[in-house]
Amino acid sequence: MAQVAAGLSFLEEEARKVDKDRFLCALFASHQERESLCALLVANQEIARIPESAQDPVLRRIRLQWWRDELVGGAGGTQHPVLARLIPAFRAAAVPDAAIECYLDARAGELDFEQPADLAALEQFAAATSGVIGETSVRLLDKAPPAALEAGRQVGTAWALVGFARSVPHHARLGRCYLPQDLCREHGVAVGDLLAGRRPVGLGRVVEAIVSRATALLRHVRTMRRQVPRAALPALLPAVLADGYVRTLRRTGYDPFAAALASPRPRDLLRLGVAGRLGRY
Repeated sequence: MAQVAAGLSFLEEEARKVDKDRFLCALFASHQERESLCALLVANQEIARIPESAQDPVLRRIRLQWWRDELVGGAGGTQHPVLARLIPAFRAAAVPDAAIECYLDARAGELDFEQPADLAALEQFAAATSGVIGETSVRLLDKAPPAALEAGRQVGTAWALVGFARSVPHHARLGRCYLPQDLCREHGVAVGDLLAGRRPVGLGRVVEAIVSRATALLRHVRTMRRQVPRAALPALLPAVLADGYVRTLRRTGYDPFAAALASPRPRDLLRLGVAGRLGRY
């Protein structure tokens, strides 16, 4: 990893800036595969940030439609450095247009944001966004068996759920709450308190429920290890880092405002290195 970090390519440097955790996982891929994975991570972040990129709703929709036009059946002739790498990689890996459409449709739903009704709705969104990214990452690494694609999808879904749990303050600053409505009602969590930066008494219980679902997905995906080729490992290593965030959340009583979540995690990085060498996630 030290050799790569000493001289990052443009796509690697951009991925490191916008998605450091999954960038670190991508370092375990070959150079060519790593470039494709990094292009995917950067594209994902650019699309995910469209809702906050402009106040004009028409402009937001135009920007998302531009990505749709380029990614679905794109000719690959664009000078955009991310798409110039990503579109040929999608074609070589036979990434289905249906998967890209599923992802973009979910992102389009964010433009008219509504708080998820329940945990199932939140998981559905996580699967349609980060789950598709996880599955697509597997495709970019290897023409993998169905079990590997499912593993990528479930790791990606779990990664997003953990992300929603630990990013409550960040989303609140954007005026959003991804916590399920039914869980908020059950535990007395008022969205207005969150948006004002306050910690409702029942917040930990809501976060715990989301984390519990994520850990269940990770437990299941680890029962599939023997069916998943080692070539898919860089797409599945986020599971190792997700474990670290879960441990921190547990230690803090599932408090997403805890400073420990933003602190460096050298032990988790060590675990990632060991997992990468052993070929385990």
